[in-house]
Amino acid sequence: ELTDIAVNALELPCLLTGDGYDVMELEKCDVGISQCEALIAQTGSVLVTNRSAGGRALSVLPPHHVVLARREQLLPDLTAAYAH
Repeated sequence: ELTDIAVNALELPCLLTGDGYDVMELEKCDVGISQCEALIAQTGSVLVTNRSAGGRALSVLPPHHVVLARREQLLPDLTAAYAH
């Protein structure tokens, strides 16, 4: 939902990863925009899993990665993130 809003607002060309994708095409992208499971305040980390479309590939194949999150996803530590 958050990624759709951002891509539409910025009028960016995009490669959707919800129904599978070609890895070679994803590597050609300038940026991967994804959502995360949680933001970990204690370590400044982002918890990304395979649950979101594209999984972790969006964070490692393009040279830049933008994470979109909601305020309630900011959690104090890993324990809270795993419980979430």
